[in-house]
Amino acid sequence: MFLCERQANERHVTPQQFAALLTGDTIDAAFDALAQAAHDFFPQGGRLILSHLTSQMTALKANALKKATPILNDPRILEAMIAAQDAEIQKQMDALEAAMSSASAGSTPAQSESAPTD
Repeated sequence: MFLCERQANERHVTPQQFAALLTGDTIDAAFDALAQAAHDFFPQGGRLILSHLTSQMTALKANALKKATPILNDPRILEAMIAAQDAEIQKQMDALEAAMSSASAGSTPAQSESAPTD
């Protein structure tokens, strides 16, 4: 099922509960644990390569975060996202309204020839 199935079973954690816990920092910690396990698995030459790759990935992640943070904190980003969302909502509403208009234009209420009498 999954790599830590034995530990999950001991703690009575279902696969759904396990998946629900895999968020944010937990994913980072799981990646770090897997990288360390892979590092420990390989002989020295492989460990050197993995260590180098892990260091590069850590540096790349830090660089991406450094570059993205000011942009993501810029209030204009939220304004642009809201404007794009509003435009998409309006487009969908216009399409729905057009579909409803064409559907109702094609079907006029049937007129009864005689009104029921009691």
